[in-house]
Amino acid sequence: MHVGTGSNPGRGRGWRVGMVAGVLLALALAGCAEGGSPQVGTSELVTEEEPLVRMHEGPSVLLDADDPDTAYLADVDLANGTCEFAVSTDGGDTWEERPAPELEPFTDCGYGAANPKNIRTQLDQGPDGTLFSVFHAQDPDAGGSRSVLLGRSSDQGQSWDTSLVYSPGDAREGEDIEVNFVPHVAVDPDDPERVVVVWRRSFQAAGEEDAPPSRPFLAWSDDGGETFGEPFMMLDEDLGFEAPKLRIVDGRLFAFYRLRPEGDGVDNEVVAAVSDDDGETWEPTTIASAGDVSEPVVAHDPQAGVFHLVWHDNSNEELDAFYASSSDGLTWSEPVRLNDDAEGNRIGQFYPVVAVAPDGRVDAAWYDYRDDPYPAPTPPEDGELNLFNNMGQHQSVYATSSMDGGQTWLPNLQVSDVRIDRTFGPWDLNFFTQVPPAIASGPDGALVAWSDTRLGDATTGTQDIAAARLTFDGGSNRVPLAMLTGLSGVLLGAGLATVIGAVALRRRTGGSAPGGSRSTTD
Repeated sequence: MHVGTGSNPGRGRGWRVGMVAGVLLALALAGCAEGGSPQVGTSELVTEEEPLVRMHEGPSVLLDADDPDTAYLADVDLANGTCEFAVSTDGGDTWEERPAPELEPFTDCGYGAANPKNIRTQLDQGPDGTLFSVFHAQDPDAGGSRSVLLGRSSDQGQSWDTSLVYSPGDAREGEDIEVNFVPHVAVDPDDPERVVVVWRRSFQAAGEEDAPPSRPFLAWSDDGGETFGEPFMMLDEDLGFEAPKLRIVDGRLFAFYRLRPEGDGVDNEVVAAVSDDDGETWEPTTIASAGDVSEPVVAHDPQAGVFHLVWHDNSNEELDAFYASSSDGLTWSEPVRLNDDAEGNRIGQFYPVVAVAPDGRVDAAWYDYRDDPYPAPTPPEDGELNLFNNMGQHQSVYATSSMDGGQTWLPNLQVSDVRIDRTFGPWDLNFFTQVPPAIASGPDGALVAWSDTRLGDATTGTQDIAAARLTFDGGSNRVPLAMLTGLSGVLLGAGLATVIGAVALRRRTGGSAPGGSRSTTD
């Protein structure tokens, strides 16, 4: 149903608008006691049938600390090389696209050397309310090198000041191409002027010799992210697919990462480390180890003084989502399995994420293959299931919550109402860019966002960002009040009964097509 056309002068790209209307949500409005089986309403999208080439990935969501009805979303369109940003002022029911931070000449967001293509976005907020958005981008004339940038907004994302954290300059013929990517940011909750950014520095070899190894680098700002000092290597270690997650607590710098020790048959490790000298030296603690683990994701509860950490690993001979907590970052609780499907079914749970609400409620979400109608993967000869072979064809998104600071967890809740077809789009092994979902927690509920292919097929490879909002009644009961919908770069939420929203359908204006040359997340 075509209802009009428009343009975005700031981006110079054409838009066509379809209407999602009259979608009745069968919502379970009655409270569900702790240990019960909550239900989520379903939804349906009605859009024009036309080829759509979009490849949205890397969502990040954040609820405003002073106004939890205001939510922010960032992601990247890999097909068109654009950073995307949207704001909701009603807790996620409706969304407005706003310009994302950018800085000339670094206009290709998420792009860079042909290999790798892995991307992350992250939103954070300082104690003075400043909104931060960290990302990597490239100057299209720089020969493939990637740079790290940080956007700062003091008006809830209506406008941005963007700083260059680090740029390697142009790639020169015959030299290795320097790729700085998958950045993260942390702001000192006691001092809005102290901001630290960390990222991975990798190289694409230009000649026959091996390129330098990939290592994490970080840089500090003492003026609220306006300028940054000279970056330095955080650790001379192989840390996997992305940079460490950082937190500043009581002036100390904490890092959480995956360690890949050298040697055949050596387990990967989930590591927490603390630094008292702004990252020059570290005291590490191994939390878990297995043949395959994901990069851990952390949330910190400042009221209780507790770190909450999640990751997936194959210690049970399948990928499961795990949780552990710590009050000092050095001693940790025993890992707890978060997914409550049958153990030993060889069904994978991927990339858990975690957030903590102001009242201490802990929310976690992840990608899950338990609803895949196709058989579980055939065990490889060595019996080990890992990131590359514990995949099915169709995913769901699941979530759970703890009302007692991580001591006990509610039954798993299926968040997504349509299975995600991963036989096309960036998750497909031909392209292989896999990125965690996103979660943010507020006083009344949690907002979960993920990449979704419901508007795509094997021809278009279209992938969008979708979301669901879960609300809680103030006790141990949780009442799911939100639906899920997909779109091109912006989220649309739902009311309690009927959804009426506009879905922006971007036509392809250039960039790489789905199903291109294989890219690893390394």
